[in-house]
Amino acid sequence: MQDHRFSVRVMGLFAVALSASTATGATSFSPTSLVLTRVGDGAAALTGPAASVFLDEYTQTGSYLDSLAMPTSAAGGNFTLTMSGTSTSQGHLTRSVDGRYLTLTGFDAPVGTSGAASNSGFRGRTIGRVDVLGNVNTTTRYEASGMTPRSAITIDGNAFWTTADTGSGDTGGLRYHQIGASTNGVLLNSAATNLRVVNIFNNQLYISGATANASGNYRGVISVGSGLPTTAGQTFSLFSGMGGSNAGLADSAYDFFFANSTTLYLSDDDTTAPASGGLQKWTFDGTTWSKAWQIAPLTRSLTGRVLANGDVELFAISAAATAAGQTNLIRVLDTGMGTPSASILATSPVNTVFRGVEFAPVPEPATLGALAAFGLIALRRRSMPLA
Repeated sequence: MQDHRFSVRVMGLFAVALSASTATGATSFSPTSLVLTRVGDGAAALTGPAASVFLDEYTQTGSYLDSLAMPTSAAGGNFTLTMSGTSTSQGHLTRSVDGRYLTLTGFDAPVGTSGAASNSGFRGRTIGRVDVLGNVNTTTRYEASGMTPRSAITIDGNAFWTTADTGSGDTGGLRYHQIGASTNGVLLNSAATNLRVVNIFNNQLYISGATANASGNYRGVISVGSGLPTTAGQTFSLFSGMGGSNAGLADSAYDFFFANSTTLYLSDDDTTAPASGGLQKWTFDGTTWSKAWQIAPLTRSLTGRVLANGDVELFAISAAATAAGQTNLIRVLDTGMGTPSASILATSPVNTVFRGVEFAPVPEPATLGALAAFGLIALRRRSMPLA
């Protein structure tokens, strides 16, 4: 789970370089931007059937820049990618380990499909990959019944790990897929269901969950096997200190961000007393993870970065923020001095919702090298302080 950031002084020059390149996508993202998953086109109130999906680009201060639509019909080898208008667990965005791609999951079902998760006529689930030039690849598809896809992560865009809730048989859970495949992929653990978000930090695969079954309790963040496993029979290990039942710790865990190996931020939408919903900070003493603070509002999607002075800047998507169900992009700055508060940067348009947030992807290495040759770019890793 890594991040790359360009210094402000190169923003204009980089934009010129991108515009001069061969633009094969509809939208080019600035590498200093945030990208938000938006569900709905705003024409009518969202309901349960499949709705159109967009990746909206915003500045880090909350100003709208541009939008990229996901496919609503099959074309050029790409499958449809839609999401339920009311399924709050869908729409998470992650960025590839090499920084070049955003990934998300959805239904291979037309807009308006009723009950897309269980509709027997539309059993496909789609994995989407998007680069900095707005090139969309939705050629990876797998079959499922009664399952809601939730998130995906990739190292370099050539293979994916995905999470989902349960389905009929073994169609949900944590899976590994090759790009362009149309099979169900490898099921890494057959017992655990209701899995939320998958990501990678320090070459280790992690997921979040909110479930309990015969094989154990999984309410919080979970390490998967050793390293980046791709085969069946993997062991899931819940972080020590997180809850195995509704104990008010991390009962409905969603997205997460590692600032470093001993500091973790976690989004949660639990409202059952003792409620754990909100944005949480956890610290590790070498043996046990402990919750340092928890703040409102309820959140589901999250990304972050470590600033040069050691502060941690977080961006998250709140749960429903208005009577119409709109959601907010929020910012939190953790200075390490007490409990921080959240500020609202943007609200989803009427009849739409934000579901995911991530930093924009960065260009191919060849483009980076060309610009770096002129001393224009400074790169840092997400888990390291930024200059």
